[in-house]
Amino acid sequence: MYYQLLNYKVDTLDHYNVYLDIKDTLSAVKVRRLKDILNVKYGVFRNVQNICSHESLLMQLTDFIMGAIAYYNNDKQHANKAKVAIIERIQKHLNANSLDATNYSSKLNLFFITLR
Repeated sequence: MYYQLLNYKVDTLDHYNVYLDIKDTLSAVKVRRLKDILNVKYGVFRNVQNICSHESLLMQLTDFIMGAIAYYNNDKQHANKAKVAIIERIQKHLNANSLDATNYSSKLNLFFITLR
Protein backbone atom coordinates (compact mmCIF):
# COMPACT_ATOMS: atom_id res chain seq x y z
CA MET A 1 0.00 0.00 0.00
CA TYR A 2 2.87 2.39 0.75
CA TYR A 3 4.24 1.80 -2.74
CA GLN A 4 0.87 2.64 -4.30
CA LEU A 5 0.63 5.81 -2.22
CA LEU A 6 4.18 7.02 -2.87
CA ASN A 7 4.14 6.03 -6.54
CA TYR A 8 1.09 8.19 -7.25
CA LYS A 9 2.49 11.72 -7.61
CA VAL A 10 6.26 11.76 -7.78
CA ASP A 11 7.99 14.78 -9.25
CA THR A 12 11.44 13.73 -10.43
CA LEU A 13 12.67 17.31 -9.99
CA ASP A 14 12.19 17.00 -6.22
CA HIS A 15 13.78 14.82 -3.55
CA TYR A 16 11.75 13.07 -0.88
CA ASN A 17 12.17 12.08 2.75
CA VAL A 18 9.46 9.65 3.86
CA TYR A 19 8.75 8.79 7.49
CA LEU A 20 6.49 5.86 8.32
CA ASP A 21 5.16 4.77 11.68
CA ILE A 22 6.76 1.59 13.02
CA LYS A 23 4.32 -1.30 12.57
CA ASP A 24 6.23 -4.44 13.57
CA THR A 25 9.71 -5.90 14.02
CA LEU A 26 10.08 -6.61 10.30
CA SER A 27 9.07 -3.15 9.11
CA ALA A 28 12.68 -1.85 8.91
CA VAL A 29 13.55 -4.49 6.31
CA LYS A 30 10.36 -3.79 4.38
CA VAL A 31 11.00 -0.03 4.40
CA ARG A 32 14.56 -0.45 3.07
CA ARG A 33 13.19 -2.63 0.28
CA LEU A 34 10.48 -0.05 -0.48
CA LYS A 35 13.14 2.67 -0.81
CA ASP A 36 15.18 0.49 -3.17
CA ILE A 37 12.16 -0.30 -5.35
CA LEU A 38 11.06 3.35 -5.52
CA ASN A 39 14.56 4.53 -6.36
CA VAL A 40 14.95 2.03 -9.20
CA LYS A 41 12.02 3.80 -10.84
CA TYR A 42 12.59 7.41 -9.70
CA GLY A 43 15.91 7.88 -7.89
CA VAL A 44 14.53 10.77 -5.81
CA PHE A 45 13.82 9.15 -2.43
CA ARG A 46 16.66 10.29 -0.18
CA ASN A 47 15.31 8.78 2.98
CA VAL A 48 12.57 6.26 3.71
CA GLN A 49 12.56 5.23 7.33
CA ASN A 50 10.46 4.13 10.26
CA ILE A 51 9.93 6.42 13.24
CA CYS A 52 7.93 6.23 16.45
CA SER A 53 4.91 8.44 15.78
CA HIS A 54 4.66 9.46 19.43
CA GLU A 55 8.12 11.07 19.10
CA SER A 56 7.22 13.24 16.09
CA LEU A 57 4.90 16.25 16.28
CA LEU A 58 4.43 16.23 12.50
CA MET A 59 3.44 12.56 12.55
CA GLN A 60 0.98 13.25 15.38
CA LEU A 61 -0.53 16.14 13.41
CA THR A 62 -0.82 13.91 10.36
CA ASP A 63 -2.59 11.25 12.44
CA PHE A 64 -4.92 13.95 13.79
CA ILE A 65 -5.88 15.22 10.31
CA MET A 66 -6.24 11.70 8.92
CA GLY A 67 -8.46 10.80 11.87
CA ALA A 68 -10.72 13.76 11.17
CA ILE A 69 -11.02 12.85 7.48
CA ALA A 70 -11.68 9.19 8.36
CA TYR A 71 -14.39 10.27 10.83
CA TYR A 72 -15.99 12.47 8.17
CA ASN A 73 -16.05 9.64 5.61
CA ASN A 74 -16.98 6.74 7.90
CA ASP A 75 -19.32 8.10 10.60
CA LYS A 76 -22.29 9.46 8.68
CA GLN A 77 -24.13 10.61 11.83
CA HIS A 78 -21.42 13.19 12.68
CA ALA A 79 -22.62 13.35 16.27
CA ASN A 80 -19.31 14.38 17.85
CA LYS A 81 -19.39 18.20 17.89
CA ALA A 82 -15.63 18.60 18.48
CA LYS A 83 -14.76 16.38 15.51
CA VAL A 84 -17.32 18.17 13.33
CA ALA A 85 -15.73 21.52 14.27
CA ILE A 86 -12.30 20.21 13.26
CA ILE A 87 -13.68 18.92 9.96
CA GLU A 88 -15.34 22.28 9.26
CA ARG A 89 -12.04 24.04 9.95
CA ILE A 90 -10.20 21.77 7.51
CA GLN A 91 -12.90 22.30 4.87
CA LYS A 92 -12.74 26.08 5.35
CA HIS A 93 -8.96 26.07 4.98
CA LEU A 94 -9.24 24.00 1.78
CA ASN A 95 -12.25 25.93 0.45
CA ALA A 96 -14.03 22.58 0.10
CA ASN A 97 -17.55 21.43 0.91
CA SER A 98 -16.58 17.81 1.53
CA LEU A 99 -13.56 15.63 2.23
CA ASP A 100 -14.31 12.64 0.05
CA ALA A 101 -12.36 13.47 -3.11
CA THR A 102 -8.78 14.33 -3.98
CA ASN A 103 -9.05 17.49 -6.03
CA TYR A 104 -8.85 20.17 -3.34
CA SER A 105 -5.23 21.15 -3.36
CA SER A 106 -1.80 20.12 -4.54
CA LYS A 107 -0.89 20.01 -0.82
CA LEU A 108 -3.53 17.46 0.19
CA ASN A 109 -4.21 14.22 -1.63
CA LEU A 110 -6.68 11.72 -0.22
CA PHE A 111 -5.87 8.10 -0.99
CA PHE A 112 -8.82 5.73 -0.59
CA ILE A 113 -8.42 1.98 -0.65
CA THR A 114 -11.08 -0.70 -0.27
CA LEU A 115 -9.84 -3.85 1.41
CA ARG A 116 -11.72 -7.08 0.83
